[in-house]
Amino acid sequence: VRITTDNDDEPTQSPTCEKRIRVELMTDAWPEDNSWFLEGDNGKEIAATETFTGGNKLFQQEVCLPENCLQYTFTILDSYGDGITGDGYYRVYDNCGTMVVNGADDESFFKREHTMAINDSCGDEPPVYCEDKAQESFQWKKKGKKRSCKHFAKKNKCNKKIRTSDGRDTFVWQLCEKSCERCGA
Repeated sequence: VRITTDNDDEPTQSPTCEKRIRVELMTDAWPEDNSWFLEGDNGKEIAATETFTGGNKLFQQEVCLPENCLQYTFTILDSYGDGITGDGYYRVYDNCGTMVVNGADDESFFKREHTMAINDSCGDEPPVYCEDKAQESFQWKKKGKKRSCKHFAKKNKCNKKIRTSDGRDTFVWQLCEKSCERCGA
């Protein structure tokens, strides 16, 4: 695992890490095809892996996130283009243990990007009243069925970007705060 920072200086003491993620990758039979990297919304690489060794094996990595980013992009690569097959998967958890990325399908891909916002706290603040802004069902894809916020939350689609009717790009969780459990985010 290669971790990069903004400067070349060695830290004299470990920095406090208020915001972190845990990346899990269960390799398939061809682990050398896979790697991942994480970027902040400023486009700078935060962490990355080289290729994996050991088929059908679970790899986990904790990554401390810089505080100056509002969003992060997790990118998974498969050099052969068949995706992660068999029992393989990849998942990203926030510092509260909530799964924010779930790649557990057998779809083929060379590259998949997942943009996510990570909360700073885990419920130690007073509760915030919120509701889903999208009170009616809305479409995920241009010609797709209309679905409710609860449906998107249940399918782990809260961190997906959609285009609103007024042409703005937004995350599903920004329309479905309550269903996606992102109140006050």
